[in-house]
Amino acid sequence: MTTTAKPITEVAAYWREARKLYTVYSSLLERFSVGLLPCRELESPIDRSEPESLQNIQRWFMQMDERVHVHQLRQLLQTSRLGTEDNLRSLVNHHLQKETKTESDRDKVDFLLVQYLSSCAPTGFYERDVEFEEVAQVLEPILGEVGLHPPKWLEPLDRGAKDLDTLHSLRDLLGEGILEKMRELKTSAGDMYFGPTALVAIARFNFLVRRTFVRLIAADLHAIRFSINELEQRGVRTVNCVRAGLGPMETLENLRQVCQEWKKPFRAAYAAGQNFKELIEIRGAVEEALALAPEKGSIAVPPEADFSEDAMMRAVTDHSSNGAPRADVPPPPPSSAVRDAIASVAAPKAPPSPAPPPPVFSAPAPTPPAPAATFSPPPAREPIAEKKLEMPPVFQAEKSSVVITPEKTFSPAIAPVPARPVVTPEKAIPSPNPVITTPTPVVIADLQAIQHKIPQELASNNIKTPAVANVTVGNIKLMLSTWEVAAFLKGGDETSETLQRSVSARAFLAGQMELRKHGGSATDLRSAIHVAKYESAKIQARVSVAKQNNDIDSTVNLAATSKRLLMIIEEAEKLAK
Repeated sequence: MTTTAKPITEVAAYWREARKLYTVYSSLLERFSVGLLPCRELESPIDRSEPESLQNIQRWFMQMDERVHVHQLRQLLQTSRLGTEDNLRSLVNHHLQKETKTESDRDKVDFLLVQYLSSCAPTGFYERDVEFEEVAQVLEPILGEVGLHPPKWLEPLDRGAKDLDTLHSLRDLLGEGILEKMRELKTSAGDMYFGPTALVAIARFNFLVRRTFVRLIAADLHAIRFSINELEQRGVRTVNCVRAGLGPMETLENLRQVCQEWKKPFRAAYAAGQNFKELIEIRGAVEEALALAPEKGSIAVPPEADFSEDAMMRAVTDHSSNGAPRADVPPPPPSSAVRDAIASVAAPKAPPSPAPPPPVFSAPAPTPPAPAATFSPPPAREPIAEKKLEMPPVFQAEKSSVVITPEKTFSPAIAPVPARPVVTPEKAIPSPNPVITTPTPVVIADLQAIQHKIPQELASNNIKTPAVANVTVGNIKLMLSTWEVAAFLKGGDETSETLQRSVSARAFLAGQMELRKHGGSATDLRSAIHVAKYESAKIQARVSVAKQNNDIDSTVNLAATSKRLLMIIEEAEKLAK
């Protein structure tokens, strides 16, 4: 708007536009404390043609533009009836007609064009991809005709628009830095930004960003509500939401109310000046609380226990596979916290022995008298070796067996476990399968294959950290927490390696459980349980180390993953019975 002497027709048009703008600006003045009085000339019903009056009006608009921020303009237009097509067109023209445009003007044009596009776009713009030509057609009443293609310096916008479709949460969007890169691009453009063709390309990208915000907010709200429902079922009533700017014991009902508030400005929520960190951190808090929710089957680990690799090796190898001291070595040293903690996890438990079958004798024969402290089984019976319970993978236990021979006695002081009589029926029966077999190298290879497969699945699904992810390993769908995803994608330390192996053991055991449910071998399932128990011992060792180092984050993350592994071990043991 210029203030030199104008014909009457131009003066009348100037006043019409000024009063239209004043409808919006006076509302901004009432809603927000901008420290400026109303414009006296525009408050008057008389349209004066004096240059001084026109200069006062122009000066007042300039002062308002300096004091009103884009988020205030956004809030007013999206929460009132002032965001009409006519008002939006006037506001865009007001900022584009300025001889000197500021960064604030650029941000306001950014918002006003995408708001106009959203208001005037035909049905279906929110459900499909939007081409440059379509956006140019909608914005033509404001910008006029534009070129057929966007300028070359705006090519990064197309790449950024494609990246938007790969995002799964608000944390992904903010973590990828897409918005910051595009802002830098627009800032570096200078006056080229305000070219009509560039404005169309930028308005299209901003529209796609708005649509992405709508989708990601819906996804985050759904994830929060799901976690809240799960927490209620597990008896959890409060969550620590300090990182989200809320209380340390925020009730689940209050979190539901927060989610409800986020749904109100739904379509334009990305631009409503709200703190997206709140929603991101609430989701993180409830998901962490769900991972740490109390579950049965946790194993207590003494805080003073030494969980070094050497200590774990000594603790496990000091016990035979059936839980008794090995017969070919001296009695084990006195019990320690390490042995008690590790042996309780790593040593396999022998299933209860079945009742012996009733003896069948081919002919009655008297049993010769036995000495007082010895035991002699009936004569003429073939010796049968009892199958031994083997050790979990990695540790190779020495084999030993107890053979009962006719007419030979054993001293109770020598035998580690009292032998029960074994008789041979008249008709031979096949030897029973061993209860638990040592996992073969193939089993270990399967576990390592899973460990290598998971990061490949994460990469193929474009999963970035930090994010919760669902991956498919074989026929098993596995849910990974944010720290587990980070362990596979970043790695590089002992904690990440332990988390990777624990998650792989969880997937391996889940796969064996599915096979067992469909008629698979119980032996393979028990072998998988042994593998999982060994990895459980290792991750609890890392929990102890993290506690000693006051590494709170690692302690919490490791403990949560450990609980998940223990929970599936408990389910597998029920299935293996």
